[in-house]
Amino acid sequence: KIPLDPSPTELQFFCYKKSCNKSEKKLLLGQIKLSRSFIQSFEKGTGTQVISLDIPKNDTNNELSIDKSLRLTCKLDFDIDKQKYAHYLFNIFPEEILLHIFMFVDYQSLQNISLVNKQWNRLTRDHRLLYIMGKRAYRGADYISARKFYMSAANEGDDCSMDELGRMFQHGNGSEKNYELAFQWYMRAAKQGNASGMNDLGWCYEKGLGCEANAEKAAKWYLRSAESGNISGENNIGWCYQKGLGIPVDYKSAVKWYRKASEHGNSSGYNNLAWCYHQGLGVPQDYKMALKTYKRAAMLGNKYAQNTIGNMYFHGQGVEENLNRAIKWFERAAAQGHEAAKGRLAALREEMAEQNGDHCQ
Repeated sequence: KIPLDPSPTELQFFCYKKSCNKSEKKLLLGQIKLSRSFIQSFEKGTGTQVISLDIPKNDTNNELSIDKSLRLTCKLDFDIDKQKYAHYLFNIFPEEILLHIFMFVDYQSLQNISLVNKQWNRLTRDHRLLYIMGKRAYRGADYISARKFYMSAANEGDDCSMDELGRMFQHGNGSEKNYELAFQWYMRAAKQGNASGMNDLGWCYEKGLGCEANAEKAAKWYLRSAESGNISGENNIGWCYQKGLGIPVDYKSAVKWYRKASEHGNSSGYNNLAWCYHQGLGVPQDYKMALKTYKRAAMLGNKYAQNTIGNMYFHGQGVEENLNRAIKWFERAAAQGHEAAKGRLAALREEMAEQNGDHCQ
């Protein structure tokens, strides 16, 4: 039974009685459950394992008499070398099931198997599997393995892996930062139609990472990314329209794209849309709608929205003045490193201490 979860906790094997009569229903003898830790333990060569077969409860089928006092067992002899283990796997399971099994075991075993079985070399050209293993290695902070998997997948034409390689080089995961290589991988991903790669390429053009800064090209790639459904691209092209970055200022278009980004759950989209309501850009000024939208962004952890909500409670914009609530929102923003919120908190505490006749530092 192959789990749909790409990161399952167990594999299940169901055992049936064989029948020569095709009209007879299969009789379930029991099932074996193999946990992730068990599978990974035999990969490390712990030797022969004997597993009890779980006999179904409430078995009313009289075609097979099972002595409940006995335990059917399945001997799993993994006291073998990797080559024999790999040979068994490749001959027993079809490729679509192998894909799930190798998603289940650790990626180090994949590398070991690839060295000892020719069929594995063919399977490792599956860019989907390589991308998945790259993601797993990256989540485990094994950046060297992640880069190898992504590189192999990218060489097989996987545009998502190209984009991930760009991020690794941009942020210096597993190596020093290399903006030129990041730019090159983003460009390859974008040219293959990867929406995230288009957005990342736009960011490089905007900030001059690995290339000369070019606002027009930044806006062009942000727009292509947004039109392809990328959430960050939607927010970023909205920013271009608001600020006139590479394209003429158009507040209504900015609101349109911020709204799309926010509808897709982007916290920056919510924050920027709220700012438009706050300042009356492309929409009538509406403090209450601004506050409501800022709170949506704040609930998603946006520190800028949290700080602005504090200011709105402090000044009474769209809500009655409430110093205690203002302080709570400033504290949330400050806890995430918002410098203005930290400064405002320090000033308020000093002011409150002076009113109470207390020294404060």
